[in-house]
This record gives sequence, structure tokens and C-alpha cells, in this order.
Amino acid sequence: MCNPSTRQSLALPKVKTRKMIGVMMKRGVLGYDPINKQYKVLSMTWVINGRREEASVEHQVLTLGTENPLWRKIKCCIPHCPEYGEISEICINGVSFIKVLESFTRTWVNPLLINYNGKVGLLIGCGGTQFVNGRSTSIKMGVLQDVEKQEWSEHIYVLPALWQNIVGDAYLCCVGVIRKNEIVLSSYYQNMPFYVFYYNTETTTITRVGFQGMEALKGNRVYTYLDHVENMTLL
Repeated sequence: MCNPSTRQSLALPKVKTRKMIGVMMKRGVLGYDPINKQYKVLSMTWVINGRREEASVEHQVLTLGTENPLWRKIKCCIPHCPEYGEISEICINGVSFIKVLESFTRTWVNPLLINYNGKVGLLIGCGGTQFVNGRSTSIKMGVLQDVEKQEWSEHIYVLPALWQNIVGDAYLCCVGVIRKNEIVLSSYYQNMPFYVFYYNTETTTITRVGFQGMEALKGNRVYTYLDHVENMTLL
């Protein structure tokens, strides 16, 4: 773990799991428990046998800020296989949501999981994925309105006519939605110059913000995170 404000890093205790047949995969999710006011890490372990990925078989939780942090096992009543690779988990009001490897429809091939005003949402751009470029004409959002009934509302936001002139040849990825109902798009690779775009869903306007001092990272993959709040607390 790393605190960008203090530049302090902390190695978490090793996750101990039982022996399994196949390639063992692990994924961690950082979340905040608003009831106990504690930061916690959820670890999921699953196995790949050949080309088949099995459901996550072990779940453990680590509470941060304790004197002797230890992993404790918990039970998960819903079999699932976490998606490995891109960011695919969020935490809303102490509840972790994880995008799993299931069959999406053709229009929702590889969406981005987001927090939309306290609700679970999905964002897609080109071809049902979370990527956008100058040829894109719209961005689609799905919001989970009723968890029990699995009811989703869908919204299609048409990009402005000058979109291609604003973006140019940049290859962007959806990052999320901020409180002003602005969809945030970021360059997928470090190009010169590096931009982050804010699309206001209410006014349909685009704001482009440039970043300096990233020249040494040219050509590398860039990960953009939202809602960072400076915290000087030591890990």
C-alpha cells in the first residue's frame, strides 16, 4: 500500500491460502468501513485450470491501523470469478462491488464499474468497451436502480460535434464519474502532452486539462484515479 500524500509505502502481511491445483490468482480490494471507521483490504483467491477459471474459493479481510494486522477468513455466499487485469472493483458505503467474468450482452462487452452518486454503474465507449477515441460518437451509462429486481436504467450521452478536434489521435479510457455528473476520460498511454477530459452530462460540454512533468513516462500505461483526498496520516 502507498499513501501518495506522505509517499509512505507499507507491505501487507502475506496471504496464506490452502494448496490448490492450477495457477493460483489473487486480487485485493481496498475499502472503507463507515460504521467502524476503519480501512480494510479484501483478498480473493481463485484458480485457473487450463483455460477455465474457477470461482473464487477463498476470501480474507485485513483491517488496517491495528497493532498486529492479520488476515481473517470470511465466507462468500455468491460464487464468482473476479476479472483480472484492469481496475474492476469499487467500494460504496463500506460495500465492495467486483466486476466478475460473466457473459455481458453484445452492447456491454467490457464496461467500467463506477460509483454513480452512491449507486453501482457501468460505463462503455467504443464497441461496448471502456475505451473512447476521436471517432466515438457517444458514451453509454447503466445505473443499477433496484438491486433485488436487477433493474438498470440506461443513458446515452452524445459527444459534441467538435469531439474529434478536441481529442485528436488520443486513445482514451473511461475513468469514472465525479460529483458534478462529469464523466472523466484519461489518456490510456502517456503521450505528449498528457490530457484528462471532463464531459458534463448536463451541459454536454468538454473540459480538457493538461498535465506537465510526465515526459519521462512517455509510452507507458497510465492509471488515473478519482476522488483522491490528501491524508497525512502515517500508514
